[in-house]
Amino acid sequence: MHGFSQAILESPRTSGFRQALHTLSTFVRDEEGQDVVEYALVGSWISIVAILALQAISGDLIRIWTLIRFTLSNLRTTLF
Repeated sequence: MHGFSQAILESPRTSGFRQALHTLSTFVRDEEGQDVVEYALVGSWISIVAILALQAISGDLIRIWTLIRFTLSNLRTTLF
């Protein structure tokens, strides 16, 4: 019986199946692509948090820049 099953596994018809099975098992065991997905998710979360933080403080930033511009404009007219 052992010879018969060995002959089936070595037949030309099953070599494609064995290659496909090997490719599938290699793909399942390969975790390199998983790292890329994790980095993409972390990067997207950082971007979302940064956008939300900038939107939350945008009003304060506009007031600060307006105050700086107004102060520098008054300082320029006072000195010159």
